[in-house]
Amino acid sequence: MSLNIVLAASLMTAISCSDSKKSTPGSAEPDLAGYWKTECQAAPTLAPIGSSYDYFQITADGSQNLHRANYISTDCSGSASSIDSFGTNTVAVGNIVSQSPWTVEFDSTRCNTTTYLTAKFDSEKLYIAEGECGSSTADRCTDFTSSPAYSRMAAEDVPTLPEPVSASPSFCIQ
Repeated sequence: MSLNIVLAASLMTAISCSDSKKSTPGSAEPDLAGYWKTECQAAPTLAPIGSSYDYFQITADGSQNLHRANYISTDCSGSASSIDSFGTNTVAVGNIVSQSPWTVEFDSTRCNTTTYLTAKFDSEKLYIAEGECGSSTADRCTDFTSSPAYSRMAAEDVPTLPEPVSASPSFCIQ
């Protein structure tokens, strides 16, 4: 998957430093809080994982928790075989760049490093500009060409792993 984990992680960090996930609290702007996921991607045929998708949660306090759900199937069906966690960022929504489609400055901080990104909400999809950019406000990432589309995901659709089975060994001496 082409998701740049470092940028996504720093994206998450920027939200948590902000007092809101909207540039203007109380406005009719899209609420970015909740779960977002990419489309299912089939893995290379030689990989032990059949498919996966990336997902993240943006919380009310601006934390962004990034994950990848891995499946044995090639279409992300069935139960997840593993879930990778890529940490937490803080994200902050800044100035509105455009109203149509709604586009905003989207800053992400992780480990005291802020990455300056741009987010766009268009046709119920969230796009986050990424690439070799974002080290300063003058170098803010604005190119959505290689940005994956994130769709909203219901909390009940967040993948979980089956409970581990525990067994207690017992020894019988005869």
